[in-house]
Amino acid sequence: MDKKITVQDVFQQFLPKYSEVHRFSSQQQLTALGISKCRTIEMSANLSECEDCHRKYIHYNSCKNRHCPMCQGMEVDEWIDKQQENVLDVPYFHTVFTVPKELYPLMYCNQKLLYDTLYHVAHQTMMELSADPKYLGAKI
Repeated sequence: MDKKITVQDVFQQFLPKYSEVHRFSSQQQLTALGISKCRTIEMSANLSECEDCHRKYIHYNSCKNRHCPMCQGMEVDEWIDKQQENVLDVPYFHTVFTVPKELYPLMYCNQKLLYDTLYHVAHQTMMELSADPKYLGAKI
């Protein structure tokens, strides 16, 4: 079976030449370098030994960057498992309401007012759409 290509593989192969032509912010540069070195000898390692057979194992350190797919995959799975405990065993729709990024500064400065407004509008939208027979035709 062929090895799956990872983001780390792409970064290791193409990042050096890409960096010569394109400029990154310092945060982007740190993230890209962290991902390209994650769980390699460049990040250092720990050694453990099996108490039964005395076989030694090397555990390479991770970059712990929130954008790294190797570091965050397990955290995402754990988060999903925790959320499953709060979900009723019934069919449902998960709906997300977002705010355009241009409004972030305004939202930050007026959180109480604008989040209350967002929740009110989201509630009204869900009530209206769910009652419409075209969508659900139900009272939620």
